[in-house]
Amino acid sequence: MTSSPSKTYVIVKIEINVYNINKNNKMGDIVEFDRIFDCYVDRNIGIIGEDEMQRYSVIIPLIKINNELKILFEVRAKTLRHQPGEISFPGGKIEKNEDSKSAGIRETCEELGVLEGDIEVIGAENILVTQHNRIIYPYVARISSQGNIKPSSFEVDHVFYVPIDYLIHQKPLVKAVKIITEPAEDFPYEDIASGKDYKWIEGRNDIYFYKFGAYTIWGLTARILNQFIKTILETER
Repeated sequence: MTSSPSKTYVIVKIEINVYNINKNNKMGDIVEFDRIFDCYVDRNIGIIGEDEMQRYSVIIPLIKINNELKILFEVRAKTLRHQPGEISFPGGKIEKNEDSKSAGIRETCEELGVLEGDIEVIGAENILVTQHNRIIYPYVARISSQGNIKPSSFEVDHVFYVPIDYLIHQKPLVKAVKIITEPAEDFPYEDIASGKDYKWIEGRNDIYFYKFGAYTIWGLTARILNQFIKTILETER
């Protein structure tokens, strides 16, 4: 479903900040095997640094229109401070003491003007961790009726619908973004073996683009969409 990325690069710089660690702040001596065993037996694994990231949840909304299954996309209001006019899925930031699924449902209700009962969450898609210190939890859900959708003019300019069959048979454009690490000025080079000559690993991020008429679905929305399509195709095999 993906094409080979071009050789055109955009440079993204990541600044490394140095944090001081208080060596006297000890949790106590963890020397007994039983204590370590208790920490890890039947442990649910997570993502390292997850609690330090900005956490978001989005819904991939499916709706049947004229007996054809489609995905709803939002065009963000042009008055918004962040990414005005961009295409996205319903969703937003996860609030304190809120789980990712509830956040996705809440944001979808607020943006589309639907009730919680209009949303049937089918399941979770793979989690997306970005180079911008963000983590996104996507969920696939069915919207009960197009007639119940009344988008918030404050957040949404308008919505449009794309047939899933169309997206499955469309080959996305893929462009590469080069990610360069640039340490902060006070980075302690004296503490690492190669000092300032250390060879930082160069990263790369593939940016996906889907075209549908006058609309271009790209960026994180297209990345999540691409994974959704992959999941469908892998299940059919």
